[in-house]
Amino acid sequence: MQAASLSINKPGARAAAQRRARGFTLIEILVALAVLVAVMAIIVSAFSAVMNGWDRGRRALDGLRRGEYVMEQMVEALHSAMVSGAAKKAGAYSFEVGNVAANVPVGSLSWVTTSSAFLPPHSWLENVPHRLALSVEPQANGELALMARAWPYLADTNTVDLTPGFIAPAICGLACQVYNYDTQLWDDEWAASNNLPAQVQITLYVTVADRVEPMVLQRLVEIPLGVTNSQQSADISTFPAPTTSGSSGGGGGTGAGTGTGGGSGSGARKSNSGGGSSVGGSPAMPPGPKRK
Repeated sequence: MQAASLSINKPGARAAAQRRARGFTLIEILVALAVLVAVMAIIVSAFSAVMNGWDRGRRALDGLRRGEYVMEQMVEALHSAMVSGAAKKAGAYSFEVGNVAANVPVGSLSWVTTSSAFLPPHSWLENVPHRLALSVEPQANGELALMARAWPYLADTNTVDLTPGFIAPAICGLACQVYNYDTQLWDDEWAASNNLPAQVQITLYVTVADRVEPMVLQRLVEIPLGVTNSQQSADISTFPAPTTSGSSGGGGGTGAGTGTGGGSGSGARKSNSGGGSSVGGSPAMPPGPKRK
């Protein structure tokens, strides 16, 4: 019986030994290759997703840094905004807001400042009162960008070079809202002349690659010389008021024009009665306390 079993098992053992000697079959090799390709595809796909996510994050961070840089420059220039009611040129210190109603507002902003923000290096306008104008405009390639222009605030815009000196290509939108302390609401307009709002909200829209919607940056900015009510606005706009040059008169004279002899004259500002004379060209002063 033992010999018979050995004779039966010998052919099977011999066949297995022969298969091991021949190696893997073609089907086994194809299956192994298919598994290897699937594993490699999973690894490459995961690596590609990680790299794409890292690249998108880097571009988003670059856009955020660019937007934050522009925002910081705007805040610095707004903190150095100037205002005066004695400007002989109407609107010389005006704060101008232009908002275009759209999904991404393409607006403009202009004010007088002494800040060096948005100015080229070693510009002669540094620390000199100048008007700074920011606006979002299309470039030569059609893409929107933030452009900055600066010129002496009393100069005629028809005689100055309005070529933009600062361009931020990633900024595709700009909006400014002014807080109305009377209504406690945000307004899109500021119609007052020669005065500044006390608080504004600046919104920048930054284009980021592979994003349908732009990144939105907002900042609340308090302007030190801004006004909070209509009375302060009226005081700044009319006080002290500039006067035209005039000659002195014998008696009381007109405050804004040529003095007349004898008696009190009429004008925009009445002078004290008596033998005093008005001096032309001097700004009007606020009325002081009456003496008993």
